Amino acid sequence: MGLFDFFKKKTQREKPKPSTRQTVKSTVKKTIIKQTYSEQEFKSLQLQKEMMAFALWKYEEHNQNYDKVRAEISKMEGSKFTAEQVDFLVESLRVWNIRAEEKERFDATVQQVQGLLNEGKVKPAFQLIYDIYLENKAHINLVGLLVQVADMFMEETAILELFDELKTKNPDEKYNLEYRKALFLKDKKAYVEAILTFVSLNKEHNFAWNHYQIAIIENLRGNKESCFKYLEQTFELDPTLKADARQFSELQNLWKEEGFIKLTT
Repeated sequence: MGLFDFFKKKTQREKPKPSTRQTVKSTVKKTIIKQTYSEQEFKSLQLQKEMMAFALWKYEEHNQNYDKVRAEISKMEGSKFTAEQVDFLVESLRVWNIRAEEKERFDATVQQVQGLLNEGKVKPAFQLIYDIYLENKAHINLVGLLVQVADMFMEETAILELFDELKTKNPDEKYNLEYRKALFLKDKKAYVEAILTFVSLNKEHNFAWNHYQIAIIENLRGNKESCFKYLEQTFELDPTLKADARQFSELQNLWKEEGFIKLTT
């Protein structure tokens, strides 16, 4: 299994972001809009999906000009979008494009790294990721890749020191870096240290995924009641994680438990 496949497996619970825009134009159909959209109707995922496809089509058609996309949406036959709704769609397109570009750059980096690893050049692969991350500090996924490669030749203590170094160089991402340090500790079965790190993060910002990770660790430790307690806290903050819990392998031993079923339905 290549590094790219391994990394995708490690981040399986993160929804994949689109990496290409090549097939959109061929699948988009013009939609005649004949009524004013209420806020509830506008928030429909299906409507926004259709409009994002339309906006992306026009973005490519008009040489990546957002003003022209705005005009195309506003003048659609029968369109009754408010100015605020048009602004939302254009900004959503802008964010989508940024994420797509980041994903493409990340995939290219993974391919470069895999090539170096295939040649046995582990330290140059590490340095490549390190340098790219410092140039693009907002791309936190590079940290996961960096740690995977570091784990091929560095001691655990050195990797923990690496997290501290990255926090110094990129203080704006301190929370995200600390979260990934906790995940690293979890992977190394340093469960107590991982839990303490997630608890500390919650004191700074109460985040559903911190509770979720503690619940998973408690299950791995055989502490079922504590796991259920943290799952309950998780779902209070983010009910959408119920679906993830019902399919996440590290909770599979609980799937038929009455308490688990009650929490996740």
